[in-house]
Amino acid sequence: MTDDFCSYDGKTVLLTGAGGFLAAATARLLAARGANVAAVDRPGVPLDGLGDIPADRLLELEADVTDPASVQAYVEATVQRFGRIDLFFNAAGIAGPVLPIGDYPVEDFVQIMNVNVVGVFLGLKYVLPVMREQRGGVVVNACSVAGLRGSKGISGYSASKHAVLGLTKVAASESAGDGVRVVGIAPGPIDSPMFNGHASEQTVDLEAFQAATIAAIPQGRLGTGEDIANFVCFLGSEQASYINGVVVAIDGALTAG
Repeated sequence: MTDDFCSYDGKTVLLTGAGGFLAAATARLLAARGANVAAVDRPGVPLDGLGDIPADRLLELEADVTDPASVQAYVEATVQRFGRIDLFFNAAGIAGPVLPIGDYPVEDFVQIMNVNVVGVFLGLKYVLPVMREQRGGVVVNACSVAGLRGSKGISGYSASKHAVLGLTKVAASESAGDGVRVVGIAPGPIDSPMFNGHASEQTVDLEAFQAATIAAIPQGRLGTGEDIANFVCFLGSEQASYINGVVVAIDGALTAG
């Protein structure tokens, strides 16, 4: 049993991008708080980061988040196994190259929009009806501080996350009357493989890249997987029952100015 604060005993959490750093950290925390976990990622992606979630509380699923039939199938499989969906962490996403717009490959831009925007839209399309029918549930969409402002070199990623912000607000306004909340999170720089990959994209020294990034963050450090997981856990709980239709930055005051 867990303590009452942010307890997930008997609840079901569905996460996309579960092979990724942030979704895996969130899955581990919520499972430790009692949740059943349905973990989704594309075929061939290992889910080793999920830790030791008991088999009777874990459902591993393969899906293409850009394909409507595949998304519908992972939603239906989750409901069939666990009976409901209490929290949906709509987290699958890719970063793409770091290049100015004039040099940015069209095919990369389209792929990023498909995964980061169409994937989020389809998750909402098939999860929200389940939550409306059960008269409750929380969706947390993974946005980014790149969705709150423009950043050089990441036009595809930034555009996609601005779109996720808009989808979050629309979905919240459409669903609030049915007891469903839709919230976005906007992580700042997180010490993770995706963040560190930006250094290799730009062929710069990782330590220097991290130091320059940290120097721009008023709190003076990179975020961690636990920072994100703890906040998603809170957002999905009853303690956050009046937080709806917003995108919250988790960035050490990076966007405060």
